[in-house]
Amino acid sequence: MRRPWSRNLKERLPLLGNGSLNLTRWEGVLCMSTGRGSAILLGFVALVLLLWFARPALADIGDVSIGGVWVCRLTKGAGGLTLEQRMQQIERNMYIVVDNPKYHQRGSVPVSIRPAGQGAAIIVENLVILVVTPDDVAGTGAKPIEAARQWAQLLAKGFNQALPRLSNPSGL
Repeated sequence: MRRPWSRNLKERLPLLGNGSLNLTRWEGVLCMSTGRGSAILLGFVALVLLLWFARPALADIGDVSIGGVWVCRLTKGAGGLTLEQRMQQIERNMYIVVDNPKYHQRGSVPVSIRPAGQGAAIIVENLVILVVTPDDVAGTGAKPIEAARQWAQLLAKGFNQALPRLSNPSGL
């Protein structure tokens, strides 16, 4: 019994010599390997695309985020600190807040803002989390106090998501 693809394969392959080349033995191998190769290649390309688009976003050194909430991107140091030192200080202060059992019991973190020189400080009780400077908002048209309000809301949301959830908040 002749397979329909064997005729197509013979038409597509150039014949050698006087055309008496018997391809019947190799047709199945060629078609199967081409079919499998295409399927494997297609599967590989699909996997690469899936992983590329499903990959987590890579954070830059100046990205501030907590609890899965992206707050802002800082690009410069401030207060005599390099950007790296500033980010370490911000992260350390955020973890101090999240690790505080007082906020675990409350279930929320009180985030506020205060003027700080030409900028604005984002504060949790007496702990300064982040100072928004004019350099942080340069080119946006916003004032530091406006950006601080926005970022404080995002920080509060992130803190609340980052707090450990107690299975029995009443302690019983």
